[in-house]
Amino acid sequence: VHDSWIATPFLVAHDQTLHVRVFDPAAPACYSTTTLELHVNPVPVPDPVIPDYVLCDNNSPGDGQETFDLTTMTPVIVNGQTGVTVTYYLNAVDATGAVNAIGTTYTNVSNPQQICARLEYASGCFAVACFTIRVDPLPAATPSQMNACGSAAGIATFNLTTQNLTVSGGIPGMSVNYY
Repeated sequence: VHDSWIATPFLVAHDQTLHVRVFDPAAPACYSTTTLELHVNPVPVPDPVIPDYVLCDNNSPGDGQETFDLTTMTPVIVNGQTGVTVTYYLNAVDATGAVNAIGTTYTNVSNPQQICARLEYASGCFAVACFTIRVDPLPAATPSQMNACGSAAGIATFNLTTQNLTVSGGIPGMSVNYY
């Protein structure tokens, strides 16, 4: 006689011990018992809003490619969790299957490009989160020259802001600083 059978699948909210009874239906009076330990391991929770990882096109301006140090994104992605291993992939399918991981130093092949991170605990529980890497172009800086009449000592006053549009290549809205 049994108290109550547990239907499967069985939802467990916390660690739990189940009592198990094994018997042959042809001889139900003959049975063995044991226990089954159920442990609920946590799944890592990535930051829900991972910002784009943006670099300026400094390496070879105009090519839209740069080398990204993906480890700089790890603290953002793990969101303060400890004991989490992070590996990087080119898509969510590879990250889910833990195949074709890329290195943590990565040069983009398109711009923008999606990168996916697999966060995993030693238990094997994992989550996948994706973010965008992007290379922003450098604004053109057009050289200019200003002339002013000055004193015999070579001192003159220049209003540098009158050159902002010329120096920025005629692109409105650019910020220009002089050093």
